[in-house]
Amino acid sequence: MGRFLTLIVATSLISAILTYMFFRLFKRIRLVKYIPGLIFILISILSFYKGKTATEGFLDIANFLFSLIFAVAAITNFLFSLFLDHKYKV
Repeated sequence: MGRFLTLIVATSLISAILTYMFFRLFKRIRLVKYIPGLIFILISILSFYKGKTATEGFLDIANFLFSLIFAVAAITNFLFSLFLDHKYKV
């Protein structure tokens, strides 16, 4: 369980760093910082679908966990983007 939480925290941290980098690079285009969150949501939905249709061994559980990790990263990305919008009103 400890490794799983570490993986979730690391993925969320990478998501927040990507958001901050996009925020700094594209100050005038505010919607760019939401792109990683959208990509993470798409990966999460795709992994969930693959987990639901998997027929081999533990592949369904692995895809569900992968989906959960990227869903948490997407939520982190959206919350951090909203925080940046609120703190630095461009």
